[in-house]
Amino acid sequence: MLKPLSVCLSFAYLVVVCFAQEAPPKVPEADARAIVSGIEDEIYDYHLQENYHEIGELLSGERTKVPVYVLPGPKSTGHAYFLIYRLMPYGEMYRLVSVREDGSLAWLNRNPAIGFPPHGAAMQTVYLDDDEICSAKHRAAKFFFVVEMNPTKERIKEAVERQKTRYGFSQLEREGPKKPKR
Repeated sequence: MLKPLSVCLSFAYLVVVCFAQEAPPKVPEADARAIVSGIEDEIYDYHLQENYHEIGELLSGERTKVPVYVLPGPKSTGHAYFLIYRLMPYGEMYRLVSVREDGSLAWLNRNPAIGFPPHGAAMQTVYLDDDEICSAKHRAAKFFFVVEMNPTKERIKEAVERQKTRYGFSQLEREGPKKPKR
């Protein structure tokens, strides 16, 4: 009984710390690149790109630009941040990400195959207070990731290789390409 309570209290503390920040955090450029790469790679590795047709700002060449809001993560973990961004078809996410100290690789908490429960460090923002989410976005560092609707085989191969480095496996290699749900 105490374990679920301590998990809930820990997460509540992280949310309060995250949302109490006044100025946008200073995110090293290498960390920002790693975060964007981690998001894009996951999208391609889980074959989610076709779910982005009407999300974000449409760019030339069947690409779309989507914002990601970066907030400071737990201070004890070094290069860790909370993200708010759209992971389609799941919706807007509040998610913990850890970045390698040299900024070369980022790990997103949880993954689409196991889902995003309404508690913990990777959840849909629908479970959080709307005003707090809006306020957090205004205080966050803002970056963008770009989703290609028809990525090249080389781009997919790069994403798969980085996913294997991050997590030890690639969802695309495990299960093959799937028809995206719209």
